[in-house]
Amino acid sequence: WTNFTNWEIFHFSISQNELYEEHGVVDNLLHEMATLPIVHVEQKEGGTQLKLVIEYDNGEEALFKPMRFPRDRETDPNHFYFTDFERHNSEIAAFHVD
Repeated sequence: WTNFTNWEIFHFSISQNELYEEHGVVDNLLHEMATLPIVHVEQKEGGTQLKLVIEYDNGEEALFKPMRFPRDRETDPNHFYFTDFERHNSEIAAFHVD
């Protein structure tokens, strides 16, 4: 893995059995996303919520979707589903299940 970027290590580690191996690549990616210079941001089209595509100076991209509510806030049971803001923890769960 010495000649690969953290982004490449993450992508090449995806298999039918796991999203990533336990070798710290996610921590490294999060550090890079928090510290690399951002060169461009644009809003992603479609869907019901705000999503931003962030481009870094190394050419990599990330999708940012802000957390709208704290995890412990309960949804009103009498509302129509599509009028509610999506929960970030369900987005994270869907990412891992996928």
